[in-house]
Amino acid sequence: MSLNAIPGRIPTSTFANGSCHIIPAFGNVSVFETEEGLIIFDAPIKPLAPLALQKLRDLTDKQVKYIIFSHGHIDHSLLLICTIIFTPF
Repeated sequence: MSLNAIPGRIPTSTFANGSCHIIPAFGNVSVFETEEGLIIFDAPIKPLAPLALQKLRDLTDKQVKYIIFSHGHIDHSLLLICTIIFTPF
């Protein structure tokens, strides 16, 4: 299943010469590609985390450098679990 196939989901957006991505997954996951690695801002709820991570890996194979949460609610912080499990730091 694709995140874009979930009813009401907005397709992933890429802009700024391919260095910024918005992955919609209940809340938006913002991904910024830098020379040092990825900066991820916020994260999806747990059921959508694996799909968001797959979408992220479809976009880039760069390693995650930082994860920033706007606040501690679960709809903004659970991608961290999948990132730690599946991404080498």
